[in-house]
Amino acid sequence: MALAMDLSLMTTLLTTTLLGFFLIASAMLECSSHFVQAADVKRPTFLRRLSPAVGLHEEASSEHQYDVDVTSDGPVVRGAKGTFVAVLRANNLGEQITTAPTSFCYTWTGPDYLNVKCGQGDTSTVQIEFEPQVYEAGLHTFHVKVYPESLVLHLLAEGNATIAVTDTMNGEVLAASRAYPQCNTTGDSQCNLPTGANVSLIASVYDPSNYLETAEFLYTWDTGDGQAYFEASPVLEYSYEKMGVYNVTCNTTAVTSSNKIFYGSWTKSIAVLDAITNLTIKSSSPSVKVGNREVVNITCNGSPPINLCLTVLEPTDQHINETNTTCGIVEGESCYSSIVYHFKTSGMYRFIVAATNNVSFAGNVSAIQAHTPSLPAQSITAITIAVVAGLLMTVIGVMAFMQQVQRNRLKHIEVANFDFQMSESDVEDNSPALRVPSVLRILSIQKISREKRPIMNRSSKFYGL
Repeated sequence: MALAMDLSLMTTLLTTTLLGFFLIASAMLECSSHFVQAADVKRPTFLRRLSPAVGLHEEASSEHQYDVDVTSDGPVVRGAKGTFVAVLRANNLGEQITTAPTSFCYTWTGPDYLNVKCGQGDTSTVQIEFEPQVYEAGLHTFHVKVYPESLVLHLLAEGNATIAVTDTMNGEVLAASRAYPQCNTTGDSQCNLPTGANVSLIASVYDPSNYLETAEFLYTWDTGDGQAYFEASPVLEYSYEKMGVYNVTCNTTAVTSSNKIFYGSWTKSIAVLDAITNLTIKSSSPSVKVGNREVVNITCNGSPPINLCLTVLEPTDQHINETNTTCGIVEGESCYSSIVYHFKTSGMYRFIVAATNNVSFAGNVSAIQAHTPSLPAQSITAITIAVVAGLLMTVIGVMAFMQQVQRNRLKHIEVANFDFQMSESDVEDNSPALRVPSVLRILSIQKISREKRPIMNRSSKFYGL
Protein backbone atom coordinates (compact mmCIF):
# COMPACT_ATOMS: atom_id res chain seq x y z
CA MET A 1 0.00 0.00 0.00
CA ALA A 2 2.73 2.39 0.91
CA LEU A 3 4.61 1.38 -2.19
CA ALA A 4 1.61 2.23 -4.38
CA MET A 5 1.31 5.67 -2.80
CA ASP A 6 5.00 6.37 -3.40
CA LEU A 7 4.69 5.42 -7.05
CA SER A 8 1.65 7.69 -7.48
CA LEU A 9 3.49 10.60 -5.90
CA MET A 10 6.54 10.09 -8.12
CA THR A 11 4.35 9.92 -11.22
CA THR A 12 2.63 13.19 -10.31
CA LEU A 13 5.98 14.90 -9.66
CA LEU A 14 7.40 13.69 -12.96
CA THR A 15 4.35 14.84 -14.86
CA THR A 16 4.55 18.28 -13.26
CA THR A 17 8.23 18.57 -14.13
CA LEU A 18 7.66 17.62 -17.74
CA LEU A 19 4.83 20.14 -18.01
CA GLY A 20 7.09 22.88 -16.62
CA PHE A 21 9.78 22.14 -19.14
CA PHE A 22 7.17 22.21 -21.90
CA LEU A 23 5.90 25.61 -20.80
CA ILE A 24 9.44 27.03 -20.62
CA ALA A 25 10.27 25.71 -24.09
CA SER A 26 7.07 27.20 -25.49
CA ALA A 27 7.90 30.57 -23.98
CA MET A 28 11.41 30.47 -25.42
CA LEU A 29 10.07 29.62 -28.87
CA GLU A 30 7.57 32.47 -28.65
CA CYS A 31 10.29 34.89 -27.58
CA SER A 32 12.50 33.72 -30.42
CA SER A 33 9.62 34.31 -32.80
CA HIS A 34 9.33 37.89 -31.51
CA PHE A 35 13.09 38.43 -32.13
CA VAL A 36 12.76 37.18 -35.70
CA GLN A 37 9.80 39.45 -36.32
CA ALA A 38 11.76 42.38 -35.00
CA ALA A 39 14.69 41.48 -37.24
CA ASP A 40 12.47 41.40 -40.30
CA VAL A 41 11.49 45.06 -40.04
CA LYS A 42 12.43 47.38 -42.90
CA ARG A 43 14.98 50.13 -42.48
CA PRO A 44 13.71 53.73 -42.45
CA THR A 45 13.91 55.92 -45.52
CA PHE A 46 16.15 58.51 -43.84
CA LEU A 47 18.83 55.86 -43.28
CA ARG A 48 18.95 55.13 -47.01
CA ARG A 49 19.85 58.74 -47.68
CA LEU A 50 22.91 58.72 -45.41
CA SER A 51 26.31 58.70 -47.08
CA PRO A 52 28.72 55.89 -46.14
CA ALA A 53 31.64 56.99 -43.98
CA VAL A 54 34.77 55.39 -42.62
CA GLY A 55 34.38 53.86 -39.18
CA LEU A 56 34.77 50.70 -37.14
CA HIS A 57 31.66 48.56 -36.96
CA GLU A 58 30.33 45.07 -36.35
CA GLU A 59 27.55 43.43 -38.34
CA ALA A 60 24.23 43.08 -36.59
CA SER A 61 22.65 39.70 -35.97
CA SER A 62 19.79 40.34 -38.44
CA GLU A 63 19.72 40.07 -42.19
CA HIS A 64 19.48 43.89 -42.42
CA GLN A 65 22.89 45.32 -41.58
CA TYR A 66 23.73 48.69 -40.09
CA ASP A 67 26.99 50.56 -39.64
CA VAL A 68 27.88 53.28 -37.17
CA ASP A 69 30.63 55.84 -37.82
CA VAL A 70 32.28 57.33 -34.75
CA THR A 71 34.50 60.42 -34.72
CA SER A 72 36.13 62.66 -32.12
CA ASP A 73 37.40 66.25 -32.14
CA GLY A 74 40.75 65.48 -30.50
CA PRO A 75 43.41 66.10 -29.58
CA VAL A 76 42.57 67.88 -26.32
CA VAL A 77 44.57 68.96 -23.29
CA ARG A 78 43.99 67.34 -19.91
CA GLY A 79 41.09 69.11 -18.20
CA ALA A 80 39.33 70.04 -21.43
CA LYS A 81 36.30 68.31 -22.96
CA GLY A 82 36.32 66.05 -25.97
CA THR A 83 33.32 65.54 -28.23
CA PHE A 84 32.31 62.20 -29.81
CA VAL A 85 29.71 61.82 -32.58
CA ALA A 86 28.12 58.53 -33.73
CA VAL A 87 26.14 58.35 -36.98
CA LEU A 88 24.08 55.26 -37.83
CA ARG A 89 23.55 54.21 -41.45
CA ALA A 90 22.02 51.22 -43.26
CA ASN A 91 23.93 49.12 -45.78
CA ASN A 92 21.09 47.67 -47.92
CA LEU A 93 20.51 50.85 -49.90
CA GLY A 94 18.60 49.20 -52.72
CA GLU A 95 15.92 47.50 -50.61
CA GLN A 96 12.48 49.10 -50.34
CA ILE A 97 11.61 49.01 -46.69
CA THR A 98 8.45 50.49 -45.24
CA THR A 99 8.84 49.88 -41.50
CA ALA A 100 11.92 50.25 -39.31
CA PRO A 101 12.85 51.51 -35.87
CA THR A 102 13.01 55.29 -35.71
CA SER A 103 14.26 55.50 -32.13
CA PHE A 104 17.60 54.12 -31.04
CA CYS A 105 19.64 53.69 -27.91
CA TYR A 106 23.37 54.48 -27.98
CA THR A 107 25.46 52.93 -25.22
CA TRP A 108 28.79 54.70 -24.72
CA THR A 109 31.57 53.04 -22.74
CA GLY A 110 35.21 53.87 -22.09
CA PRO A 111 37.81 54.24 -19.35
CA ASP A 112 35.73 55.08 -16.26
CA TYR A 113 32.83 56.14 -18.47
CA LEU A 114 29.31 54.83 -19.19
CA ASN A 115 26.51 56.70 -20.87
CA VAL A 116 23.25 55.53 -22.47
CA LYS A 117 21.34 57.94 -24.69
CA CYS A 118 18.04 56.97 -26.35
CA GLY A 119 15.82 58.92 -28.68
CA GLN A 120 14.77 59.48 -32.25
CA GLY A 121 17.32 60.15 -34.96
CA ASP A 122 20.36 58.48 -36.38
CA THR A 123 22.99 60.62 -34.56
CA SER A 124 24.27 60.64 -31.00
CA THR A 125 26.73 63.13 -29.48
CA VAL A 126 28.48 63.01 -26.10
CA GLN A 127 31.00 65.28 -24.40
CA ILE A 128 33.56 63.74 -22.09
CA GLU A 129 35.63 65.82 -19.67
CA PHE A 130 39.14 64.51 -19.36
CA GLU A 131 39.90 65.30 -15.75
CA PRO A 132 43.64 65.20 -14.98
CA GLN A 133 43.14 62.99 -11.93
CA VAL A 134 41.33 60.37 -14.03
CA TYR A 135 42.92 60.51 -17.48
CA GLU A 136 46.62 60.41 -18.16
CA ALA A 137 48.14 61.86 -21.31
CA GLY A 138 47.89 59.42 -24.18
CA LEU A 139 45.35 57.71 -26.43
CA HIS A 140 41.95 56.74 -25.06
CA THR A 141 39.35 54.66 -26.91
CA PHE A 142 35.57 54.90 -26.46
CA HIS A 143 32.98 52.40 -27.76
CA VAL A 144 29.38 52.81 -28.80
CA LYS A 145 26.66 50.18 -29.37
CA VAL A 146 23.36 50.93 -31.07
CA TYR A 147 20.04 49.14 -30.35
CA PRO A 148 16.44 49.74 -31.38
CA GLU A 149 14.77 51.52 -28.52
CA SER A 150 11.80 49.15 -28.74
CA LEU A 151 14.05 46.07 -28.53
CA VAL A 152 17.14 46.91 -26.55
CA LEU A 153 18.51 43.37 -26.67
CA HIS A 154 18.85 43.45 -30.46
CA LEU A 155 22.26 44.91 -31.46
CA LEU A 156 22.20 46.90 -34.72
CA ALA A 157 25.80 48.14 -34.92
CA GLU A 158 28.80 49.10 -32.87
CA GLY A 159 31.97 51.11 -33.37
CA ASN A 160 34.68 53.06 -31.57
CA ALA A 161 36.91 56.12 -31.81
CA THR A 162 40.23 57.08 -30.25
CA ILE A 163 41.14 60.49 -28.88
CA ALA A 164 44.55 61.91 -27.95
CA VAL A 165 44.82 63.61 -24.56
CA THR A 166 47.95 65.79 -24.14
CA ASP A 167 49.75 67.72 -21.44
CA THR A 168 50.85 70.40 -23.94
CA MET A 169 48.78 72.72 -26.06
CA ASN A 170 47.86 71.59 -29.54
CA GLY A 171 48.19 73.94 -32.51
CA GLU A 172 50.26 74.93 -35.52
CA VAL A 173 51.96 77.85 -37.24
CA LEU A 174 50.09 79.17 -40.26
CA ALA A 175 51.52 81.35 -43.03
CA ALA A 176 49.42 83.77 -45.06
CA SER A 177 50.10 86.35 -47.76
CA ARG A 178 47.59 88.37 -49.78
CA ALA A 179 49.99 89.00 -52.64
CA TYR A 180 51.14 85.36 -52.80
CA PRO A 181 48.22 83.03 -52.00
CA GLN A 182 50.39 79.96 -52.75
CA CYS A 183 51.89 80.59 -49.32
CA ASN A 184 48.53 80.16 -47.54
CA THR A 185 49.16 76.63 -46.29
CA THR A 186 48.22 74.57 -43.26
CA GLY A 187 49.68 71.53 -41.56
CA ASP A 188 53.09 70.41 -42.67
CA SER A 189 52.80 72.00 -46.13
CA GLN A 190 55.69 74.28 -47.01
CA CYS A 191 55.08 77.96 -47.67
CA ASN A 192 56.78 79.28 -50.84
CA LEU A 193 57.52 83.00 -50.81
CA PRO A 194 59.64 85.39 -52.91
CA THR A 195 62.43 87.39 -51.35
CA GLY A 196 61.30 90.68 -49.84
CA ALA A 197 57.61 89.71 -49.69
CA ASN A 198 55.58 90.25 -46.51
CA VAL A 199 54.15 87.18 -44.80
CA SER A 200 51.87 86.84 -41.79
CA LEU A 201 53.01 84.17 -39.35
CA ILE A 202 50.07 83.04 -37.21
CA ALA A 203 50.14 80.89 -34.07
CA SER A 204 46.88 78.91 -34.14
CA VAL A 205 45.89 77.14 -30.90
CA TYR A 206 43.56 74.17 -31.29
CA ASP A 207 41.00 74.37 -28.47
CA PRO A 208 37.67 72.90 -29.68
CA SER A 209 35.94 73.12 -26.28
CA ASN A 210 37.24 76.68 -25.57
CA TYR A 211 38.98 75.46 -22.45
CA LEU A 212 41.72 78.08 -22.91
CA GLU A 213 39.37 80.87 -23.93
CA THR A 214 40.13 83.03 -20.87
CA ALA A 215 43.84 82.17 -20.65
CA GLU A 216 46.62 84.70 -21.19
CA PHE A 217 49.10 83.91 -23.95
CA LEU A 218 52.71 84.84 -24.68
CA TYR A 219 54.29 83.98 -28.06
CA THR A 220 58.03 83.67 -28.60
CA TRP A 221 59.03 83.61 -32.28
CA ASP A 222 62.22 82.23 -33.82
CA THR A 223 62.10 83.19 -37.50
CA GLY A 224 64.93 80.86 -38.50
CA ASP A 225 67.27 83.62 -39.72
CA GLY A 226 68.75 84.48 -36.34
CA GLN A 227 65.96 86.81 -35.20
CA ALA A 228 63.73 86.37 -32.13
CA TYR A 229 60.53 88.23 -31.17
CA PHE A 230 58.29 88.25 -28.09
CA GLU A 231 54.66 89.09 -28.80
CA ALA A 232 51.35 89.10 -26.97
CA SER A 233 49.60 88.83 -30.33
CA PRO A 234 49.49 85.50 -32.16
CA VAL A 235 50.39 87.22 -35.47
CA LEU A 236 53.90 88.27 -36.57
CA GLU A 237 54.43 90.25 -39.80
CA TYR A 238 57.78 89.39 -41.38
CA SER A 239 59.80 89.30 -44.62
CA TYR A 240 62.95 87.49 -45.73
CA GLU A 241 65.55 89.28 -47.84
CA LYS A 242 67.70 86.28 -48.77
CA MET A 243 66.88 83.08 -50.58
CA GLY A 244 66.78 79.92 -48.46
CA VAL A 245 64.62 77.55 -46.42
CA TYR A 246 63.70 78.83 -42.95
CA ASN A 247 62.09 76.87 -40.10
CA VAL A 248 59.88 79.22 -38.11
CA THR A 249 59.23 78.11 -34.52
CA CYS A 250 56.63 79.53 -32.17
CA ASN A 251 56.85 78.71 -28.45
CA THR A 252 53.54 79.50 -26.74
CA THR A 253 52.68 79.82 -23.05
CA ALA A 254 49.10 79.93 -21.73
CA VAL A 255 48.05 80.64 -18.12
CA THR A 256 44.44 79.81 -17.28
CA SER A 257 42.23 81.60 -14.77
CA SER A 258 42.86 78.76 -12.34
CA ASN A 259 46.63 79.32 -12.70
CA LYS A 260 47.19 76.22 -14.76
CA ILE A 261 50.07 76.64 -17.21
CA PHE A 262 50.22 75.01 -20.61
CA TYR A 263 53.04 75.14 -23.15
CA GLY A 264 53.07 74.55 -26.86
CA SER A 265 55.72 74.59 -29.58
CA TRP A 266 55.06 74.43 -33.33
CA THR A 267 57.24 74.77 -36.42
CA LYS A 268 56.55 75.90 -39.99
CA SER A 269 58.87 75.58 -43.01
CA ILE A 270 59.10 78.56 -45.36
CA ALA A 271 60.98 78.40 -48.66
CA VAL A 272 62.13 81.84 -49.83
CA LEU A 273 62.91 81.95 -53.54
CA ASP A 274 63.97 84.56 -56.09
CA ALA A 275 61.16 85.68 -58.36
CA ILE A 276 61.66 85.43 -62.13
CA THR A 277 63.16 88.58 -63.66
CA ASN A 278 64.96 89.65 -66.88
CA LEU A 279 63.16 87.18 -69.13
CA THR A 280 64.61 87.60 -72.64
CA ILE A 281 64.33 85.90 -76.04
CA LYS A 282 66.75 86.48 -78.87
CA SER A 283 68.39 84.74 -81.80
CA SER A 284 72.03 83.79 -81.56
CA SER A 285 72.59 85.26 -85.05
CA PRO A 286 72.32 89.04 -85.55
CA SER A 287 70.77 88.51 -88.99
CA VAL A 288 68.32 85.67 -89.51
CA LYS A 289 68.08 84.41 -93.08
CA VAL A 290 65.16 82.60 -94.64
CA GLY A 291 65.76 78.88 -94.97
CA ASN A 292 68.24 78.72 -92.08
CA ARG A 293 67.84 76.89 -88.79
CA GLU A 294 68.81 79.38 -86.13
CA VAL A 295 69.32 78.94 -82.38
CA VAL A 296 66.89 81.00 -80.28
CA ASN A 297 67.99 81.49 -76.66
CA ILE A 298 65.71 82.04 -73.65
CA THR A 299 67.31 83.42 -70.49
CA CYS A 300 66.04 84.74 -67.15
CA ASN A 301 66.90 85.17 -63.50
CA GLY A 302 65.08 83.26 -60.78
CA SER A 303 65.12 80.27 -58.46
CA PRO A 304 64.67 76.84 -60.04
CA PRO A 305 62.77 74.77 -60.88
CA ILE A 306 61.40 77.04 -63.62
CA ASN A 307 58.78 75.97 -66.12
CA LEU A 308 59.24 77.61 -69.55
CA CYS A 309 56.51 77.59 -72.21
CA LEU A 310 57.21 78.93 -75.71
CA THR A 311 54.71 79.79 -78.45
CA VAL A 312 55.90 80.80 -81.93
CA LEU A 313 53.70 82.85 -84.25
CA GLU A 314 54.92 82.71 -87.84
CA PRO A 315 54.27 85.56 -90.31
CA THR A 316 51.23 83.72 -91.72
CA ASP A 317 49.59 83.13 -88.34
CA GLN A 318 46.65 85.29 -87.41
CA HIS A 319 46.01 83.90 -83.93
CA ILE A 320 47.92 81.99 -81.30
CA ASN A 321 48.08 78.34 -82.26
CA GLU A 322 48.27 76.22 -79.12
CA THR A 323 49.78 73.34 -81.06
CA ASN A 324 52.92 75.45 -81.51
CA THR A 325 53.39 75.76 -77.76
CA THR A 326 56.08 73.69 -76.10
CA CYS A 327 56.93 73.58 -72.38
CA GLY A 328 59.89 72.34 -70.39
CA ILE A 329 61.27 72.53 -66.87
CA VAL A 330 64.68 74.06 -66.15
CA GLU A 331 66.12 72.55 -62.98
CA GLY A 332 69.71 73.80 -63.11
CA GLU A 333 71.13 76.73 -61.24
CA SER A 334 70.92 79.03 -64.28
CA CYS A 335 67.72 79.92 -66.08
CA TYR A 336 68.66 79.08 -69.66
CA SER A 337 67.03 77.20 -72.52
CA SER A 338 67.41 77.17 -76.29
CA ILE A 339 65.62 75.82 -79.33
CA VAL A 340 66.61 75.40 -82.98
CA TYR A 341 63.95 77.02 -85.15
CA HIS A 342 63.54 76.78 -88.91
CA PHE A 343 62.74 80.15 -90.48
CA LYS A 344 60.89 78.99 -93.59
CA THR A 345 59.61 82.31 -94.94
CA SER A 346 60.57 85.94 -94.73
CA GLY A 347 58.78 88.22 -92.33
CA MET A 348 58.33 88.86 -88.62
CA TYR A 349 58.33 85.89 -86.23
CA ARG A 350 56.92 86.44 -82.73
CA PHE A 351 58.27 84.34 -79.88
CA ILE A 352 56.02 84.36 -76.78
CA VAL A 353 57.52 82.87 -73.63
CA ALA A 354 55.98 82.34 -70.17
CA ALA A 355 58.06 81.39 -67.14
CA THR A 356 56.82 80.24 -63.75
CA ASN A 357 58.37 78.98 -60.54
CA ASN A 358 56.90 78.34 -57.11
CA VAL A 359 56.64 82.04 -56.26
CA SER A 360 56.23 84.06 -59.47
CA PHE A 361 55.17 84.33 -63.10
CA ALA A 362 56.77 86.30 -65.94
CA GLY A 363 56.11 86.68 -69.66
CA ASN A 364 57.74 88.33 -72.63
CA VAL A 365 57.33 88.68 -76.41
CA SER A 366 60.21 89.07 -78.85
CA ALA A 367 60.02 89.75 -82.60
CA ILE A 368 62.69 88.33 -84.92
CA GLN A 369 62.83 89.43 -88.58
CA ALA A 370 63.82 86.84 -91.17
CA HIS A 371 65.44 88.31 -94.33
CA THR A 372 65.84 86.88 -97.82
CA PRO A 373 69.47 85.75 -98.16
CA SER A 374 71.73 88.25 -100.04
CA LEU A 375 74.46 87.37 -102.62
CA PRO A 376 77.68 86.03 -101.17
CA ALA A 377 80.82 88.18 -101.08
CA GLN A 378 82.48 86.20 -103.93
CA SER A 379 79.53 86.92 -106.20
CA ILE A 380 79.58 90.60 -105.31
CA THR A 381 83.34 90.76 -106.10
CA ALA A 382 82.88 89.02 -109.44
CA ILE A 383 80.02 91.31 -110.40
CA THR A 384 82.04 94.37 -109.40
CA ILE A 385 85.02 93.26 -111.51
CA ALA A 386 82.75 92.57 -114.46
CA VAL A 387 81.14 95.98 -114.21
CA VAL A 388 84.49 97.77 -113.94
CA ALA A 389 85.86 95.82 -116.88
CA GLY A 390 82.79 96.65 -118.92
CA LEU A 391 83.17 100.31 -118.12
CA LEU A 392 86.85 100.26 -119.12
CA MET A 393 86.05 98.55 -122.39
CA THR A 394 83.34 101.10 -123.07
CA VAL A 395 85.74 103.99 -122.35
CA ILE A 396 88.41 102.47 -124.61
CA GLY A 397 85.87 101.94 -127.38
CA VAL A 398 84.62 105.50 -127.09
CA MET A 399 88.16 106.87 -127.20
CA ALA A 400 89.02 104.78 -130.27
CA PHE A 401 85.88 105.95 -131.98
CA MET A 402 86.68 109.59 -131.23
CA GLN A 403 90.24 109.22 -132.57
CA GLN A 404 88.91 107.67 -135.77
CA VAL A 405 86.46 110.52 -136.21
CA GLN A 406 89.26 113.02 -135.61
CA ARG A 407 91.44 111.35 -138.24
CA ASN A 408 88.63 111.51 -140.74
CA ARG A 409 88.22 115.20 -140.10
CA LEU A 410 91.96 115.94 -140.48
CA LYS A 411 91.96 114.53 -144.02
CA HIS A 412 89.86 117.49 -145.17
CA ILE A 413 92.01 120.26 -143.60
CA GLU A 414 94.01 122.51 -146.00
CA VAL A 415 97.18 124.31 -144.89
CA ALA A 416 98.28 127.67 -146.36
CA ASN A 417 101.97 127.91 -147.09
CA PHE A 418 103.34 131.43 -146.89
CA ASP A 419 106.72 132.89 -147.51
CA PHE A 420 107.70 134.05 -144.09
CA GLN A 421 111.18 135.37 -144.98
CA MET A 422 111.13 138.96 -143.94
CA SER A 423 113.68 141.51 -143.24
CA GLU A 424 114.63 142.49 -139.82
CA SER A 425 113.05 145.78 -140.34
CA ASP A 426 109.80 144.11 -141.12
CA VAL A 427 110.03 142.07 -137.99
CA GLU A 428 110.80 145.04 -135.86
CA ASP A 429 107.85 146.83 -137.26
CA ASN A 430 105.18 146.78 -134.63
CA SER A 431 102.37 147.68 -136.94
CA PRO A 432 99.25 145.51 -136.74
CA ALA A 433 99.45 144.69 -140.42
CA LEU A 434 102.74 142.87 -139.91
CA ARG A 435 101.74 140.96 -136.70
CA VAL A 436 98.96 138.95 -138.33
CA PRO A 437 101.15 137.19 -140.91
CA SER A 438 103.57 136.24 -138.11
CA VAL A 439 100.86 134.43 -136.21
CA LEU A 440 99.65 132.66 -139.31
CA ARG A 441 103.18 131.57 -140.03
CA ILE A 442 103.60 130.04 -136.60
CA LEU A 443 100.33 128.11 -136.92
CA SER A 444 101.28 126.93 -140.39
CA ILE A 445 104.68 125.73 -139.20
CA GLN A 446 103.08 123.76 -136.34
CA LYS A 447 100.61 122.08 -138.68
CA ILE A 448 103.23 121.16 -141.21
CA SER A 449 105.58 119.85 -138.56
CA ARG A 450 102.82 117.65 -136.97
CA GLU A 451 101.78 116.15 -140.28
CA LYS A 452 105.41 115.77 -141.40
CA ARG A 453 104.58 116.91 -144.89
CA PRO A 454 107.46 118.42 -146.96
CA ILE A 455 107.03 121.93 -148.25
CA MET A 456 107.08 121.91 -152.00
CA ASN A 457 108.23 125.54 -152.45
CA ARG A 458 107.90 128.90 -150.92
CA SER A 459 105.45 130.27 -153.38
CA SER A 460 102.16 131.71 -152.34
CA LYS A 461 100.15 128.72 -153.69
CA PHE A 462 98.04 126.39 -151.41
CA TYR A 463 98.63 122.62 -151.32
CA GLY A 464 96.49 120.03 -149.73
CA LEU A 465 97.95 117.67 -147.15
